[in-house]
Amino acid sequence: DECSWKIHLVALPSEDRAGELQRQLLLQQAKENIDASAVKRYEKAPNLLTSLASKLPQHLTDDAMIDTSLHRKLHNNENQKFLLETYRDLGAKQFHSKYNPTKFLSRIYGANSNIVRYKAFVLESQ
Repeated sequence: DECSWKIHLVALPSEDRAGELQRQLLLQQAKENIDASAVKRYEKAPNLLTSLASKLPQHLTDDAMIDTSLHRKLHNNENQKFLLETYRDLGAKQFHSKYNPTKFLSRIYGANSNIVRYKAFVLESQ
């Protein structure tokens, strides 16, 4: 967060205006210090981020996350999408193919899922 400073300098009036000159000098020094501080902070920020990234465990880096968990999730998502589209097409043909619908559903949802049990029950009752 940026910090802001409010500086109130009061100069006592004098005939030779020394107080006002001193006030301007202090104000100028304060402005230079604040500007120098800002420059140092902005110079240190990238170095700080780089050092934090280098200390991060290897499995938590951006590249590792994309290569492992996110890539695998995308791959599984595409595979699931393909299987559901195939199941939809088989359903439109009323399963007139060499596939066993119960076996096919068990590959998608798992052998013990309620969908597979219900489909097996429906096929047995026909």
